[in-house]
Amino acid sequence: MEDFVNVGKVADFEAGEIRACRVRGEEVAVANLNGHLYAFSNVCTHEGLGLSGYGDILGRNVICTMHSSIFEIETGRVIGGPAPEGLTVYEVRIEGDDVLLRKH
Repeated sequence: MEDFVNVGKVADFEAGEIRACRVRGEEVAVANLNGHLYAFSNVCTHEGLGLSGYGDILGRNVICTMHSSIFEIETGRVIGGPAPEGLTVYEVRIEGDDVLLRKH
């Protein structure tokens, strides 16, 4: 299994926002939902748009605002819209104030 990659400090990820970072050459989105961090691929599987720019947190889901694809924030599963596939999810670990990610 891959090692964890440091992507920043906890304070870098503001509540209610989605921020892009890179993990082993892949663009990953990190969403802060009520102080809990979730990480998933940053590309909507419908049109390939970056969720850190076109995504919003809606309840416990991420919605791509371009064409309304909706993904479950914890699993990446598609729950609505035209997206044909779910998102790849990443494991999030907090060590001190460092945010570490690795692909599931």
